[in-house]
Amino acid sequence: MKGTLALLTMTVLTIGGAALQCHVCKEVKEDDKVNEDKSVACDAASIKTCGDGDDACVTSIMGFTFGTSFMSTKTEQTSFVCGAKVLEGAEDAICKGFQTGFNLLPGFKDFT
Repeated sequence: MKGTLALLTMTVLTIGGAALQCHVCKEVKEDDKVNEDKSVACDAASIKTCGDGDDACVTSIMGFTFGTSFMSTKTEQTSFVCGAKVLEGAEDAICKGFQTGFNLLPGFKDFT
């Protein structure tokens, strides 16, 4: 397994009393090439108004390798979403949960 399980960066935006807006999008890379069919562009159209419980824009990066004896694909997904500051500091527990789930699936390895 790679050194870092995952990176969740919490960025709090203050917009003078207005509702928080964040990009809600993702970039999916397979074998270091962007898969446009699985990605959602991070552009003006991806800016969304967050819900009442959301007070932070969150970036998460997750990676893994899926393979069989015939082929292998390295996948990395960077997601941008609305989130809550209350979850800041819970990255390790969240990542451990994903890692446990992926370890149960045949063919998955190198979860980061």
